[in-house]
Amino acid sequence: MRRCPTDAEGCLWTAMRGGGRLVRLDPEGRLLKEVPVPVAQPSSCAFGGPGLDVLYVTTGREGLGPHSAGPAGSVLAVRGLSVRGLPVNRFGA
Repeated sequence: MRRCPTDAEGCLWTAMRGGGRLVRLDPEGRLLKEVPVPVAQPSSCAFGGPGLDVLYVTTGREGLGPHSAGPAGSVLAVRGLSVRGLPVNRFGA
């Protein structure tokens, strides 16, 4: 099961695989923000960095062919979103 990160304001972030964007949803499921990314297949995202203010995005290359342009198959760092993630609970803590 893939878990989508929640920010400090209680909103959910998710990568839209095949959609080339990230979305932020409020707790009722309403779309608050769309963030385009330079890949067709963003696959997952998580907050990180010292201030939990960087959204890291994994991306896929499957089915794109050997000559696809852009950073497909890499990890992107999205900054400047003006939101912070929540710290994760450590296993066994």
